[in-house]
Amino acid sequence: MTGKSKITRKWLVEQDACQEGITWFDEHFPKGGAYQNVLDALALENRIDYAQWLIDHAGATKEIRKIEGDLALEHSFFFSGSLQVTGRIAVHFLAAGTGIKAGTGIKAGTGIKAGWGIEAGTGIEAGTG
Repeated sequence: MTGKSKITRKWLVEQDACQEGITWFDEHFPKGGAYQNVLDALALENRIDYAQWLIDHAGATKEIRKIEGDLALEHSFFFSGSLQVTGRIAVHFLAAGTGIKAGTGIKAGTGIKAGWGIEAGTGIEAGTG
């Protein structure tokens, strides 16, 4: 699967998604949506539970997102592949399908989850997980 792979209602049902998650998806993506676009929408609403479920079921991708400088957001950030940031990361919750690497530090208000590894130059801080 890639970040552009289409997530559909049918696929969610086949994966035994919860009814609330399917309802959310139907409201936001009535014709289906690209994997990464669905993760982006979930991030804006801090739907950590749905995003983690989706990454667990759709799997990690081989894509790499590189960000020059800092990644500082009031909401969560979810990515299906590997995230590389040259500066610091400061978000509500951070999840990546494979790995996370920050040039300086990582601070997440509620938690951090990566499939394979997390690396930060000066430190990692997660509020609850």
